[in-house]
Amino acid sequence: MISKILTKATGITLVAFCVIMLYISSEWSIKTLKGRNKVNNRLLKSTQADQVGRISKCGESRTATIALESPSPTPQRSQLPTTMNGKIVAANPSEELMAIVGYERLAGVQRGCHVNNEQFGLDLDAILKLTPAQRPRYYFSDKYRLLLCEVPKCGSTSWKRALVTMEEIAHEQYPEKIGGGEAHTLGAYLNVWRNFNKSDPASVAKTKERISDYTRVMTVREPLERLVSAYKDKMLPTGSGGASFGKMSQRIHKAYAGGIENRITEVAHASWKEFVRYLLDKNRTIYIDAHWQLFSKMCYPCISAYHHIAKLETIHYDAQYVSRLIDYDLSPFFPASKGVSRHRKWSTEYQNYFKSLSKEDREGLYAMYMEQYDLFGYTNPKSLLIRDE
Repeated sequence: MISKILTKATGITLVAFCVIMLYISSEWSIKTLKGRNKVNNRLLKSTQADQVGRISKCGESRTATIALESPSPTPQRSQLPTTMNGKIVAANPSEELMAIVGYERLAGVQRGCHVNNEQFGLDLDAILKLTPAQRPRYYFSDKYRLLLCEVPKCGSTSWKRALVTMEEIAHEQYPEKIGGGEAHTLGAYLNVWRNFNKSDPASVAKTKERISDYTRVMTVREPLERLVSAYKDKMLPTGSGGASFGKMSQRIHKAYAGGIENRITEVAHASWKEFVRYLLDKNRTIYIDAHWQLFSKMCYPCISAYHHIAKLETIHYDAQYVSRLIDYDLSPFFPASKGVSRHRKWSTEYQNYFKSLSKEDREGLYAMYMEQYDLFGYTNPKSLLIRDE
């Protein structure tokens, strides 16, 4: 009898011991897996940050919190294309991260559209009803089914070089070295609206096909950095503006220099302060050029519903991602940047321009560009523009 009781007790003890060991083992396994996941996540984040040039420095601050209504959800690694011009190219962390970043950018635009009470989604009828002066700056490649909204001072020359090469309009041994003037001249043949005739059903149908069926891409840039770049390139004699922008600069100078004593006669071009006054003048008679026009007024992101919004700050990686979408290698046209980093240049040279402005002019610029920062996910410039004297 006693032996039976001992045997039974021993069995119960053994079962209890096994249960306890299983519990301890499972807890240890969970903690180990969590620890490994944390290490793996840190490694992945570190790798991604190094390969994408540390997105946080480029103004990325958004997190996708709502599902997009039009573009496809974030691709998984297995869904990324594996061929490019017939060559097998394995997916890597930077491309996967760019897919996620691109999705977050689109989600940010969608939120901005809703905040402004604008419907988000491709609206062909609304686009075709725009006047010629209002129409998006669409350019195309029929061979690779790409639709680009050109934004000056956001890599537009490089995009034009790529497009004319894709369409075999330019036959250079090194197409990425096509001159800027030639790229824009040849690129004009690829303007969606060049031969558009709203009275011709065939013309309307082809235009609708290019807009709705092609991969739609636009490029943006830190708005105020772009503004300074445009001023230096188009308003100063040392830039590439040529005679037409030279005359425009003179007109701005004469209109906003103030008294006659402030007008420069020998070097008659707009100073930075005069240029800003012209921008903020609601009664201006000098038109707003595309080089400093707002992104949203050139590309209509709410009704165009782009598949990818590239940023000049990460354009090398954006180009790699778009290459996979259209099956054409764009990387020669957008090589990795060298020399002084954009972040470093923005924090020194460009900021000095705004420090020279009056408080009133800084506040005016903030009001003018604030929506662009919110819409495209750039760090708000309030600390730069709205500060104590």
